[in-house]
Amino acid sequence: MSDNMNIRFAVEQSLNIDKLARYQSCIRAAVDEGVLLDTPGFSGAPKDKKALSPQFRPLLCSRLYRLGYLDQQDADDISHGKLIKAIKQLQKEAGLKTDGWIGEVTWQALQQLFTFEEPSQLELWYRGAQPSLFLRRAVNLRLMVLGISRHRSQADDDDFTSDLARFGEILSHLKVKIDNSNREIQQKQLLDYLFDIDKQTGHLGSLSPDYIRALAAKYQKAGNQSLLSYFGGLLRAELWLSGYRDAALNRRILRRKQRHTSGTRRIRFSSELNDAIKVFWQDLNHKQLTRLDFDESKSDVERFIISMQFLAQGVEAANAGDITKEKITRDLREKSHDPQYSEHITEQWQSVGWFSWIFDGLKRIWYAIKNLLSDILETAKCLIRGMKQVICNGLFYLQRAFYVLEQGLEFLLCKTVPGSSEYLHMERDHDFDYQVFIAKQVTREHVSLFAKTVAHKRLMTRAALRVFEIVTRAIDMALSLFKLSNPIGWWKLIQSLININELFDEQDKQILTRAFDPELAQL
Repeated sequence: MSDNMNIRFAVEQSLNIDKLARYQSCIRAAVDEGVLLDTPGFSGAPKDKKALSPQFRPLLCSRLYRLGYLDQQDADDISHGKLIKAIKQLQKEAGLKTDGWIGEVTWQALQQLFTFEEPSQLELWYRGAQPSLFLRRAVNLRLMVLGISRHRSQADDDDFTSDLARFGEILSHLKVKIDNSNREIQQKQLLDYLFDIDKQTGHLGSLSPDYIRALAAKYQKAGNQSLLSYFGGLLRAELWLSGYRDAALNRRILRRKQRHTSGTRRIRFSSELNDAIKVFWQDLNHKQLTRLDFDESKSDVERFIISMQFLAQGVEAANAGDITKEKITRDLREKSHDPQYSEHITEQWQSVGWFSWIFDGLKRIWYAIKNLLSDILETAKCLIRGMKQVICNGLFYLQRAFYVLEQGLEFLLCKTVPGSSEYLHMERDHDFDYQVFIAKQVTREHVSLFAKTVAHKRLMTRAALRVFEIVTRAIDMALSLFKLSNPIGWWKLIQSLININELFDEQDKQILTRAFDPELAQL
């Protein structure tokens, strides 16, 4: 099909464009009411860099603080200038474009090393003996969260060699095979293991309980608390990924408890971690999801062993592909015909906030949903956490598609081509033939700027035409969603957005990313 045919096809779809506007309005209304989270990268046009949504800004500030890029955590106390400076520092240390803009690339880099999802781009920041400062911060934070290095409120970019070596020593005692013949290879293996929580949980769950008991006793006899601290850190991370908020990752793992009879002090898991473990097992026993015999009066090591045995089963099931989003979506669709269920989901959806833990641990969530789906009231929050994460990923591209489509159609439908000035002016007629008018005072800079603007608008037009069919499919999925006060309408909106990300293939995502270049958009 020729470009002219493509243009005519787009222009002839005015009715669908009207539907698109209604759907976009629906999404924006949902964002304004807090039902949906605005996309991380922008709220409208990218040139408005101050327009981070009030839901996303605290999350971003918290992560930048934990990695040591901000000296305060409360988003209300952080000025726009400080936030931009912190983002630029992160981008510089990570080797990204230093523009102070949280776009897809910067956000994904932050997600790669901050969350417990498996990082697929670790090698980008690992440079042998000279790892990037961005990676240093992430490694120090991960070592701190897992109880290997000393507890502190935020990470730094100090050398992590000694703490990573301590982690390697613990792993070797836990029968993890590490190549010690080459220092660089050894460090790379340890980093891969450090950022792969599935591998850690699966391995510890497979070890003999007697072996773990004997090793823990050996550490305790030597007065070395590093193994117990690691056990607590790993278990806390797993419980946090499973939605147990008492397992807060920014608190201490161990505490000292004094014995009144002997006057000696004993090192135990913290009260917050103990509370999370207790509630976790109460939930499992109440829902009859395990036959493992848990006794909360047992020692920390015993409770760690039995918890790892259960959690390792979930890791194995998730990695085996037995749990799929498609199966869960199918089950949800069947339940959505029940008005009572739809109304309950709507209530829970609005009560569960967009906290940082929503963005992490997708595998754990699908596993939990599969096991708990039969219990509507008990599992709604867990279910919603998984849906919110998936929907956020999809909205990132859908809202970007809205913006690109608007800009691309502007280039097609406006008589005067965007970017025209008193020095260079371009117009189109009804047959889509273009005329260019050039003033005598035109300079090379005027021509260059106009050429860049037109090239970018053409790119946005190509992107608009490419995503037009995708977005209209999204419209068709959501024709019944415009009565936002209707609980069933909200539920259908949520349901229709679960799989929206799958409508965009890699080529679609690439062209949207190129078309949505913040620097080009400000020309």
